[in-house]
This record gives sequence, structure tokens and C-alpha cells, in this order.
Amino acid sequence: MIILYDRPLIFEKLGKVDVVALMQLVTGDEYLRVHIWKMSKVMKAIDEARATTGKRVETFSLVLDLKGVSLDTRKTTGYLNICSENDQANFPERLGRLIIVNAPWYIAMLWKLVQGSIDPKTRAKISFFYGSNTEGLAELVDPDSLPSLYGGNCKCEKEGGCVPEYDLAALNLGDLIVGKNVQADLKEQTIAAGKRYDEKCTVMSKNTELHWYFRCDSDVLFSVYVAKGDQKKLVVEPVRTHTHQGAYSTEEDDTEIFFVFDNGFSFFRSKSVKYSIGSIPPEVVSEQISQLAEEVASTTLGTAAVSS
Repeated sequence: MIILYDRPLIFEKLGKVDVVALMQLVTGDEYLRVHIWKMSKVMKAIDEARATTGKRVETFSLVLDLKGVSLDTRKTTGYLNICSENDQANFPERLGRLIIVNAPWYIAMLWKLVQGSIDPKTRAKISFFYGSNTEGLAELVDPDSLPSLYGGNCKCEKEGGCVPEYDLAALNLGDLIVGKNVQADLKEQTIAAGKRYDEKCTVMSKNTELHWYFRCDSDVLFSVYVAKGDQKKLVVEPVRTHTHQGAYSTEEDDTEIFFVFDNGFSFFRSKSVKYSIGSIPPEVVSEQISQLAEEVASTTLGTAAVSS
């Protein structure tokens, strides 16, 4: 927890949420109980900030990281609506500022559609940073309090760094995370010891959403990168894991995307990988965003109060 300008600063990586598993494993009531527990921690942090600064601290700031978020997130609208209603009843006007980073292109489209239904004072408290652009973020967050992965100077030495990430693969959710958005007939590939396998996908249109899922009988070094001519851009940094799920929205036409399953560190054991890679065309993405905008505008999500 960081105290920023007299109020607590909280980071959440929404793109790390496994939406399919969440919907299968957690009920709305269970999600609400966890949310209330989180808000009680926030209220405690506000009390601590008040005691530390000697000032009247009533609100907190939230940095919401959307890197890796997919349109599957819309399936949680019902859960978020329940939490929004609870917050308005029990924690009114506690969110002082909302900063959204790594926002994909369609979030800009969604914002244009729903911002008219949001109170002007609330809109003024919401800031967007699209793609990897963080220019101007230091004007909202003290660089010494901003984690280095967002362009700041903060490099916490505690386990996990400034914004810890947890190995969800260690939970062994297994087949439960294979939901409706992943084909039941997964492809299968055996990777020999000391070798790697690259799955290449060519996407013709920009703003196509690509989503993937894989599981393996043991760890492989998994990564995803985009190739355009001689240039390569990492989408997923190499991570040693036995399962992964994610999404990426293409930024250019005629894009080649490579999914790398590397077993080079294993000298004796081959690995069996089962995976699924799917895509959503840009016109379908736009249609789903329009539908989501209607859902948001018709719920309390569109009018949730943000403190001035």
C-alpha cells in the first residue's frame, strides 16, 4: 500500500483475472464477500493514512492495469454491478481517482459510448493511458511512488516487487479453466527434451482480438511475440509455467504472432502441450463493445459515484 498525496494508492491487474475460471468457481455472493473484505482493507489503509499524515483522508486512488484483458471480462458485469451497489450503500464516495493504464483500443470506443451517462465530476476523476503509453502518468502519481513497470522510480525489494503477481497455475485449476471461449478439442503437441515448438498465427486485420489457453503435463518456458518484418515485440514475457491464458489485440494489419513453447531446459523429459488459439474479428469486437456499452449505461456501473 502506497500513500500518495495523503491518500492510499492501490494497484489492480484486471488482465490477470481468469474470467472463465472465476465464473465457473465463484458465485456472486462469494465474489461480494471477497470484495467487502478488500474494501475493509482499503478503509483500514485510509485510517492509517489519516493517522500518518494528520490530515482528513477520506478516499483512495486506484490504478487499474488492463494489460491482457479480453472481452470475456464483460461476463463479470453482473458481479461488478453487485459490488457497485454494495459500495454505494456502505462505502459511498471513497474512490478519489481512477487511473486506467495499458488500456486496449476498444476501451477508448467503449468510453466514448458511455461517458455521456456519467456525471461530469466523476468523469474528471478518471484518466486513461492507452497501450504502453504512460506519458503524463507522473503528473498524477509521484514518480518515486510509481512502480518501475509503469515508468516510475519505485523498485520495492519485497517479494513480488511493487505489484506482486501470483502463480495461478499453482492452484491446479486444471480443466475447470477451459470454458466456452476455448474449444473442447484442444490441439496437442509433443515437445522433445531440449527442443522448442513455435505456433505461428497470421492475422490479416488490425484490432483483431486473439485469445489463447494451454496446459501441459509439466512446466515449459512460454512466451508470445509479434513479428513485423525484422522487428519483434514481446506480448508475453517468457514465463516457466504449465498453464497460461491470455488475450492480445493486434495493432497492425498483416501481423504474425508466435506462441513459443520452449522445453530447452529439460535434458531428458519430453512435454505434452494441449492448447487452443482463437480470434475475434474487429467488426465482432466493435459489436460486442456496443452491446457492453448498453449494459454499462443501464446499470449502476455507469453512474457510480466518485468522490470529488
